[in-house]
Amino acid sequence: MLRNRSLRFKLSAFVLTGTILVAAILLSYYYSVSRRLILDGAIKNAQHLTQETVNSIENVFRSTAKIPENLAYVFETGITSEEALYRFMETVVEHNTEIFGSTVAFEPGAFFADQRYFSPYFYKDGERIVHSDLNDPGYNYHLQDWYQIPKVLREPVWSEPYYDEGGGGIIMATYSVPFYWPENSPKAGEFRGIITIDISLVWLKEVFEALKIYESGYGFLLSQSGKYLVHPNPDNIMNASIFDIAELQQNEHLRELGRKMVRGQRGFTKTNEPGSGREVYLSFAPLPSSGYAIGIVIPVAELFADLSRLNRNVMLIAVLGVLALFGVISFIAGRITDPIRRLSGATTLIGQGDFNAPLPEIQSNDEIGKLTHSFEKMQIALAEYIENLKETTAAKEKIEGELRIAHDIQMSIIPRTFPPFPDRSDVDIYGIVESAKAVGGDLYDFFLLDDDHLGAAIGDVSGKGVPASLFMAVTRTLLRAKSMNMKNASPGKIITSMDMDLCTENDAGMFVTFFYIILNLKTGELEYCNAGHNPPFILHENGDITALRTVHGFPLGVMEADP
Repeated sequence: MLRNRSLRFKLSAFVLTGTILVAAILLSYYYSVSRRLILDGAIKNAQHLTQETVNSIENVFRSTAKIPENLAYVFETGITSEEALYRFMETVVEHNTEIFGSTVAFEPGAFFADQRYFSPYFYKDGERIVHSDLNDPGYNYHLQDWYQIPKVLREPVWSEPYYDEGGGGIIMATYSVPFYWPENSPKAGEFRGIITIDISLVWLKEVFEALKIYESGYGFLLSQSGKYLVHPNPDNIMNASIFDIAELQQNEHLRELGRKMVRGQRGFTKTNEPGSGREVYLSFAPLPSSGYAIGIVIPVAELFADLSRLNRNVMLIAVLGVLALFGVISFIAGRITDPIRRLSGATTLIGQGDFNAPLPEIQSNDEIGKLTHSFEKMQIALAEYIENLKETTAAKEKIEGELRIAHDIQMSIIPRTFPPFPDRSDVDIYGIVESAKAVGGDLYDFFLLDDDHLGAAIGDVSGKGVPASLFMAVTRTLLRAKSMNMKNASPGKIITSMDMDLCTENDAGMFVTFFYIILNLKTGELEYCNAGHNPPFILHENGDITALRTVHGFPLGVMEADP
């Protein structure tokens, strides 16, 4: 675009470009550093907020978990009557505000010898403590996860949130603690049952709603299997998991984040929000006691909103400054380049062929004045040079045209149709010649001597250019003629006959290294003769490569071989 612009414009453009580049580098560095500092601060704040939320939830879970753990000790050391058990369980639920309900579930015959199911459940119904039993065989609490998992693991377990159909009739999480027969019992140490407490998850929603994360940031909570327990979209709560959404959107990155969260890992990463697709930062951490995981979502646009606004204002000021600077530079450059502009007009005429065009009168002895005097001398020399150049160019074009024709003729001599024998499956061959000059002495050739024999040759004539190409054409012609006339002769005899003809009246002393083979297509037998050429190679069926290093004589055209 600058090619047809004035020097005045170019000077202004170059100075402005340099100024803009420096300013852009500074602004980019400022923006990059500021963005990095903001992001570092956001990472620390997000991790701090994440850990605070974890601690807040963990305090509730841990304090609540101590209740059934203490109850397990009581059942292992006391309480043998049904009445005492009912009174004790009712008291526990009534005096612990964190607990919605609690049950003690026994193994078959572990409380009453003749009862398979015995599991009294006490829960809150408004201000009342209500009692129900989980003894329904259709429910079969022995097969429920809250009973089976701690029994098998022999350790307390927080369950997946669930809808408790057999008890309180609400969504809750259950903490199950196994207890065992006391030491003074004949079954000392054996599993006796499970003590559970149920807590409502409503308070978790309140914890996350209290978080203030920019304008539209939020927090969410995942269960052990990745199910949403708390989320700003109510449709996701207890109905979808992070893996369901990842599968629905074919989002492998979201799926991997879900794996990390349910495995108890913590981290801070950039991702795209499911649904909206906007870029967000996600800080996540586990809740060690329950196996749940929380995530804090920070929108990228909101995180850098102030920096982007400041950057736009700086850019606007920079654009106005550049425009003002362009005006000042353009004025100064015009004063400096006016003599050059007038000299440019005269040189344009000279460039168009008017070597008598008048040059401007410049009285100064500076660079412009010296340049003008040089142009005066150049006008005379240029006219003579152009005339000589025309003659030289015409002669060169004539030679190049002849060389192109020679190249085309030479290439037409060499086989160039591949595959050369499309109707045959027992042989395939390919060759190419790339000469260092337009024409040269490199050659190859191949042809069928009869239905069962293939002749092929490669060669290299001494020297380059037209003489070598002519010698190459003669060699190729002799090869075909001798091969067809001496069909039953060996490659050595054919080569010897060719050598005798090439040595005749070879005043230029040219020669050609030559390698010729005759391949029996039925038996695979190969006869060859090497007249001073580089050793060819054989690629065997097993992948081995060997060289045919036998040289049978001098290059062709050096001296006549013995017949």
